[in-house]
Amino acid sequence: MKSKALILLLLFLLFRLSLPSQIWISPGVSALMQSSWRSGQHVRFFVAAKVPFNADSLRNSFQQWNIPMAKRAKTVYHLSQKHHHHTTRLLRNWLEYNSTAGVIIQSYFLVNSFELSIQISEVNKLVTCGLFSEIYLSSELVSNQSDPVEMRPDFGARAPGAAEIGLYAINAHKMWARGFSGRGRVAYIVDTGVWPSHPALDRGWKGRYLPLFASWYGFDNILPTDKGNSHGTHVTGTILGLDRVAADTIGAAFNAYYMVADPVVGNAADIKPLGQIMHAFEWALNPDGDTSTWTDVPDVVNNSWGHKFDSAEAVCRSPFARAVEALQLAGAAVVWSAGNEGPGAKTVGSPATISLHPHLVFSVGAINASNAALPLASFSSNGPSWCADTGQLAIKPEVVAPGVNVRSATGTGSYAYYSGTSMASPHVSGAVLLLKEAFPFLSGEQILEALFLTAYDLGNPGEDNLYGNGMIDVEAAFLWLSNTHMPQLPTHQFQLAVFPVEVDTSPIFCTDHYTFAYDVVNKGSAALSGIRGKIFVGGEWLKNIAISTTLAPGASLRIRDTIPSYKASVAIMYGQTDITVRITHDSTHLEGDTIDNGCNFMPNFRHLSPSASAGFLTFSKPLRDWYIDNPDRDFTWQRKVVEGDTLIFL
Repeated sequence: MKSKALILLLLFLLFRLSLPSQIWISPGVSALMQSSWRSGQHVRFFVAAKVPFNADSLRNSFQQWNIPMAKRAKTVYHLSQKHHHHTTRLLRNWLEYNSTAGVIIQSYFLVNSFELSIQISEVNKLVTCGLFSEIYLSSELVSNQSDPVEMRPDFGARAPGAAEIGLYAINAHKMWARGFSGRGRVAYIVDTGVWPSHPALDRGWKGRYLPLFASWYGFDNILPTDKGNSHGTHVTGTILGLDRVAADTIGAAFNAYYMVADPVVGNAADIKPLGQIMHAFEWALNPDGDTSTWTDVPDVVNNSWGHKFDSAEAVCRSPFARAVEALQLAGAAVVWSAGNEGPGAKTVGSPATISLHPHLVFSVGAINASNAALPLASFSSNGPSWCADTGQLAIKPEVVAPGVNVRSATGTGSYAYYSGTSMASPHVSGAVLLLKEAFPFLSGEQILEALFLTAYDLGNPGEDNLYGNGMIDVEAAFLWLSNTHMPQLPTHQFQLAVFPVEVDTSPIFCTDHYTFAYDVVNKGSAALSGIRGKIFVGGEWLKNIAISTTLAPGASLRIRDTIPSYKASVAIMYGQTDITVRITHDSTHLEGDTIDNGCNFMPNFRHLSPSASAGFLTFSKPLRDWYIDNPDRDFTWQRKVVEGDTLIFL
């Protein structure tokens, strides 16, 4: 009993000691506190508490003890969740006794932060409550898309077997010659969305093999879709695009996979608070929601977006940097485009201008790979960083990559040439995937360090505020890493793949059966035995699959299966629902790529036909107390806010 009391006392002291003694107040909040403007008005604030670990110490421990990437992700996740739950309880208690109608709008466990709505008159009490280290106006932390500075369509037919010039410039072709193509690795693209049906992107779409909820984090669209000029699709293509029919290679790591979030917009009216985008980074730490598995953290997170620099203090202290740091501690590499505000000095946007350490944030400028001299693009944003005065941390960008007239995918089947640092950063992300295939046991930060240290020097000798440390060379990074680490050479002995066939997307009603088929293929050089599988519906196990056949190399087996009336067999959400097939065999643990050991179908389940119209209801409840309960996922009703708290149903 005494020992338990002692432990509780130590935990209490730990949390007491972790509370910040001083709070940093953003310029916007400071100005608001000094004004007498509408003291009863509710305003949204972003508040950050202390994180539960020292990033440098944790990073050093991970490296010293060679902690596997999955264990790192698990550690970061659970430490963050546990500490955030504690802070949340303290904040709720404070709001209950110290605030009039103050509410938590959003919470962000990865950075132990919150978005609050409280009265202006209560800000002083919030500042002195002792819970937080930083406070901002939510409107001070905003995001934006870095639009290409030039766009032109590609109308020409490509020669079979062609690859883009930028891929040769970074020596991706030399990694291909060694057998590396990003096989089994995963990129996470935080952008405007994607068109996964594009012939250069369909094979790499993670949602083809795994449930949609583990592949797509939709802010603006429930299903994978891109916006405007297909910015996200173009970026994705440069990372891993390949049209296998036309043998048209537009991506560096053409056998890798990708997952996507779509928070980025080009329309200023639709720009989201930067804090809201942190949910996309939290999702990356556990995409499938299964806390018993930690191998689904992406290898690289590409960010071809940012905000034009405006406030040094708010940007440099932004809790968003903590989200980047947490993901990199979990093993991922986070890459950012520097921005298109050049050629002036100090034009790198946010969050790219943040400099917590040499590889955070890892920003990328743009050069012209069509010119043998590799000149810097006139639009490429230059350093120094706004977040450091002297030394290496002040130098921005970290590296450069091809970003002028880059040809990649657009729409559902087109191609176009875009220019911008948005086109440069995916070259770096593709290079990360190639290196992660060779060195899967290294962290993303170690991979970025290799690309940084082996970059080809351009401009003035040494690191500078135009080219950073130079143009990336993925083969040079491979050779440098090989001096101290043994690369895992590609092997195709055991290689099973599952391909969907007979995909039916027509509506399925209550009493219908859903029939689907898929091919199980042995793409390896050894026979596969002990083949078995499982079927999941909406992420929940439905049944096992027993396959007695041994598959010889090159052989395939077509399997046709039926889901009986869903009402009688399993609870399914109305709308498009995942039916996922996962296949294993006796040698699955020896495969270099297990993502394609399954396939995903999305039948369109319906319950009842919707009524054409309905009466309207007038109400006066605050909007925050309402939410949409729409199990058929927009088949009957959609909610739209017009003019403040007015709600309409469509």
